[in-house]
Parts: sequence; structure tokens; C-alpha cells
Amino acid sequence: MTAELKGLAGIAGTAFGAVTGPAAIALTRRADRKHEANLDFEKRARQDKQQALIRIFGTVSEMRRACEPESSWKPQGVSEEIQFARMRAGALLVYHKTRADFVPVELLAYGSKAVCSRIEKLDAMLKAHYTAATTVSLNERERYTQQSNDAVGEGDANKALQLLHQRQNIEDNLGTDSGLDIDELRPLCDQVLEAAKKDLRG
Repeated sequence: MTAELKGLAGIAGTAFGAVTGPAAIALTRRADRKHEANLDFEKRARQDKQQALIRIFGTVSEMRRACEPESSWKPQGVSEEIQFARMRAGALLVYHKTRADFVPVELLAYGSKAVCSRIEKLDAMLKAHYTAATTVSLNERERYTQQSNDAVGEGDANKALQLLHQRQNIEDNLGTDSGLDIDELRPLCDQVLEAAKKDLRG
């Protein structure tokens, strides 16, 4: 190669380096930003999933407790039939308070198949027994609760007790009319809780 050609080659190499150097830096920075964005997305997804699982765990734990008889019922002479009615009413009350977000969208997006399938099955079971009459009864129950609290604030204990008795009648009637199967609901709640714990642990 002549000295002239060598000079031209050197100039071309210098020019190529001047062009490709900034381009390479820009590509590297772009790749870094994309990687950071992916890491940020994964972090938010984990946080959303964790929060959804914690909500589910709290809700279903409360429902599971509602499926057990209270220690005071037997000494009070509450029949087994009424005990089951109260457990059904208790489960429906928990669903009444949480049904709008009973199956969080974050859980469906990021949760495990095991927990998603079980919470959807539980939701379907409860929804099948949650009717318009259920809503009316539970809204009326809330009204008696508020009136009883007001009576306590006014110092009228007798009135408060009468209102609580009326509230209990509403719950008993609701549970008696419901066909919700407590013996089926209990193990399903346990399955949801176990799946949620496993998914939380990762």
C-alpha cells in the first residue's frame, strides 16, 4: 500500500471512529434505560402482587373465622341449625363488605395459577348465594348497628340491646334462607389461604 493510500485509510478510520463512538455510547445508554425500566416494572409488579395477596389473606381469614361457631352460642342454648345460619350470614357479611374487590385485578395479572383459580372458585360460590335480598338484609343490618351505636351514645342501653336483638334476627333469617354450604366453604377458604401463603413466599 502506498503512503497515499495509507493516509487515506487512516483518515477513514478516524472518521469511522468519530461516528461510531457516540453511536455506541447512545445505544448503550438506551439499553441501560430499557433495563432500568424493566427492573422498575418488575418491582412494581411484585409490590402490586404482594399487596393483593395480603388483602386476599386478610379477607379470606376473616371469612374463615366467620365459618366457626362462637363459644358463647352453645351456653346460650343456640341450636345447631341457628349456629349454621349465623355462620352463613357471617360469611355473606364479609363478602358484602369486600365483593367489589374480592378478586383483585393485580392478583389475576401477577398471581400464581393456584391462588387465582381458588379465589375465583370461592368468589363464584359466594356470588351464587349473594342475591338482591341479601343486599337488602345486610343494609338493614348496618342500619340497626348504627342506631344501636347512637343509642349507646345517648346512654340508652335498653334501646341499644333491643336494636342489637333486631339485628341478630336479620342475620339469623338471612342465614336460614341461604343455601351456602359451610362444609364446602371452609376447606375452600383454607385452600385459598394456603395458596396465598405459598405465593407470598415466592
